Amino acid sequence: MNSKLSRKSISRPNSEGRREQILAAALEVMIAEGVYHATTRKIAEAAGVNVATLHYHFENKEEILFCVLEGLASNYRATLAKRFAKPQKLEDRIGDLLHFIFSEIERNRGEQLVHQEMTLYVLRIPRAEHMAADKDREIFKLYEHSLMSASDVRPEHADVIHDLTNFLYTGFVGLLHQWLATGDRDRLLRTTNDLVEAAKTMAAGRLRQSGESLPAALLAASSRRGVRVHDPSPISRSEAREHPIADRCRRGGEFVDADLGAEEARAATGMRRIFRQLRHVGDAEVHRDAPDQRTTAPRNHHLGPGAPVDRAGGAR
Repeated sequence: MNSKLSRKSISRPNSEGRREQILAAALEVMIAEGVYHATTRKIAEAAGVNVATLHYHFENKEEILFCVLEGLASNYRATLAKRFAKPQKLEDRIGDLLHFIFSEIERNRGEQLVHQEMTLYVLRIPRAEHMAADKDREIFKLYEHSLMSASDVRPEHADVIHDLTNFLYTGFVGLLHQWLATGDRDRLLRTTNDLVEAAKTMAAGRLRQSGESLPAALLAASSRRGVRVHDPSPISRSEAREHPIADRCRRGGEFVDADLGAEEARAATGMRRIFRQLRHVGDAEVHRDAPDQRTTAPRNHHLGPGAPVDRAGGAR
């Protein structure tokens, strides 16, 4: 059978909450032993049921994984809705959202590992690859909904918020991967702050380019003048629209007008710092593999925990 794995579980009587019992046990086993080692036999044993009972409720391990993901996404949705129930402007929501998500992940580190392992696991299973995209889409929607629900965001801002969500989501996932690998919490928080400031600038610039009215907080931040960002290779507004955000940052291109307010200037500087770090980390890898070339390495190319830090909190 070559069709995709069904996205819906087969409807069966849920005697005495057995399905929930099995799913809770499955998550526990995956956190303790990893997704690859979480066999249906181990899950059944942890749930206190026999394998036949497990297969009565779930066709196979992949169906269990899909249902676990659905349950996690539902829990995350409820948690975010509760945390951001009160009105909040977009300028504040951006930073609070990322820091809150990290606080939840830090408390439930095992669940984050399971999320990553699930993606790799299903990508290697015929008929189940779509689950990786489904999972990514669900988590993306959680970020997007939280930003769209900011008090000063209107329906006509939807396209800009979608792009802003992608910018934040992809950048923050990379930071989380780095934190899981290195355990460097301070580094994550510093770079998250840079990402937040860059996102605010991006949102203000995109809204200007699209002709939409700016949310009041972003308008106030972007209209304060007094700091001019030196741009060695300026890009025209029409040309800028043809380049992805990341490419424009690498080239030193401007997000909005040449004259920026103080907050926008700091944000643009933070964005460039992020790409400098990425570039320098790549340099560090090259020089680590080629010791005889270290004399030609750029100064301060290593951005480990001992790297010099400027007043904004990032590596120089």
